[in-house]
Amino acid sequence: PTLVIEVGLSQSLRSLRGNADWWLRNSAGAVKIVLLFTLTESIRKLEIEKWELAAPDPNRPQTRAVTAQGVVPCNTQRLVITNGGSTVVGAPLSLAFESIFLRPPVHAQGEQDITFDAQEIGDWVTSLWASMH
Repeated sequence: PTLVIEVGLSQSLRSLRGNADWWLRNSAGAVKIVLLFTLTESIRKLEIEKWELAAPDPNRPQTRAVTAQGVVPCNTQRLVITNGGSTVVGAPLSLAFESIFLRPPVHAQGEQDITFDAQEIGDWVTSLWASMH
């Protein structure tokens, strides 16, 4: 797969991050994006993290964790949705078309990066919480 989605209700964010790291390091480059969804039901909070292989922070000390290509699994975007979906911080969530479909988009055919704005995310999360209760 080019896109992996990991969801945790009882699983910790730390554990999900370990899964993202594993997918990106062990897929021989096939997995381009890992999305992590962490739900905290008691306070109706959803966190979304987008992980991709990227160049490490230049201020980070060099370690064996850097791959041969000079890239490491990195959290490239984080969204926090609270108040049952009415507050969305970190939007929009954007997924590069080329990373998912392994080819450039054909703009003349309406193809482009997949983007979810704050309103769409908030509506989706509101529906999610409603379906869980």
